[in-house]
Amino acid sequence: VKVDQSVKVQFGKDRSALRDKRLFKCTDSDIAEVRFDRADGAGFAIKKSAADWALLPPPGDGTVRQNVAQRIVVGLATLAGNEVASESAETTDQLAVFGLDSPEVEVEVFRQDGSSCGRAAAAIIGADSSSPAHYVKRTDSGLVTTLPAYLYSRLDMRRDDLIAVRTDEPTKAPAP
Repeated sequence: VKVDQSVKVQFGKDRSALRDKRLFKCTDSDIAEVRFDRADGAGFAIKKSAADWALLPPPGDGTVRQNVAQRIVVGLATLAGNEVASESAETTDQLAVFGLDSPEVEVEVFRQDGSSCGRAAAAIIGADSSSPAHYVKRTDSGLVTTLPAYLYSRLDMRRDDLIAVRTDEPTKAPAP
């Protein structure tokens, strides 16, 4: 049988490339809540209520940017690690190599019934350097993977990223 050249590439993959590196085991339509536990103490959650996403704790002076909340959910549902950095990082010393002994952020995703889709820890090594390394792992696994910076940003969310500030100031009449 003659097959397309692209099929050959699929047969040439190693075990690492074939490994499931997804961080959360659910689809975006399954997700009802996402919790962001940040090392800086500025943790928050987004929770689906009826048709809209709510921010916990609620925003004082502003509204939740629904499009941003939905993009976060879709991004997390498909988020997977890139290259395998370690197959079995479990101890504090093993995690410290990747900054995961005290992660920058831990994200947990929940379904409507309250069951967890998974919890992931993320950290950056050399954040101030010209080439920082971004690492992530599911907390129930020893597998540590790398992430490109743009994918790491899906985990490294801040509460303010979701708040649309109100602009209810009355317009001033032009001077006569």
